[in-house]
Amino acid sequence: MPNSPDGRDIAAVGVATHYVTQTVVVAATTDYTAGDVLSDSASSGTYLKFSDVVPEKGGSGQIKGAICISQSTQIAFRPTLLLYHTIPTSNMNDNAADTAGWTDRAKAVGDISFSSFSTTTGGAKSEVSEGEGGIPKNFKCAHDDNALYGILKTEDTETSEVAGHSYIVVLLIQYN
Repeated sequence: MPNSPDGRDIAAVGVATHYVTQTVVVAATTDYTAGDVLSDSASSGTYLKFSDVVPEKGGSGQIKGAICISQSTQIAFRPTLLLYHTIPTSNMNDNAADTAGWTDRAKAVGDISFSSFSTTTGGAKSEVSEGEGGIPKNFKCAHDDNALYGILKTEDTETSEVAGHSYIVVLLIQYN
C-alpha cells in the first residue's frame, strides 16, 4: 500500500546508528595491576550490559567507534573492553585478574582495545574509531537477546585510581 499523498511508496534509505552507554563505579580497594578487572565490587562484581544494541532479538550489527571516559584526571592506563553476546561467567570482581579468555570463549564477540587515557577538563578519556583498537567490530546478539555484555579491564598497572570514580563506556552501533 502506498504511503505518500501522491500514491508512491517511500522508504527510509541509509544505515541506522545509535549510541549505547554503560557506567561502572569502581570499588578500587587496591592498586590495579595489568589484566585486572574494573568493577563495582571487590567480592561480587557485575558485568556491563549494553541494552538494546539492535532492535530485534538475535540481531546483528557493527561497532563503529567507542569512547571510555573517567572522572579521574590522574589515570593513564590502557583499558580494554571484552564483549560477549551472552552474560559472561568469568571473574568480574574489581582488582581481580581477568579470567574471561578461556572461561567465556564461546560467548565472545571480541575485544576493543583503547589507547592510554589522556587528561581532559574534569577527567580523562580514550577513544577508538575505525581502524583502531579492533574497530569496526561485527557482532551478533544471542537468539533470545538484543544486548551485548562487557567486562572492562586494564592492560597496565595503575596506582592513581580512586574508589567510587566512574568509568563510562559509549559504543557507536550500526545495525541493519
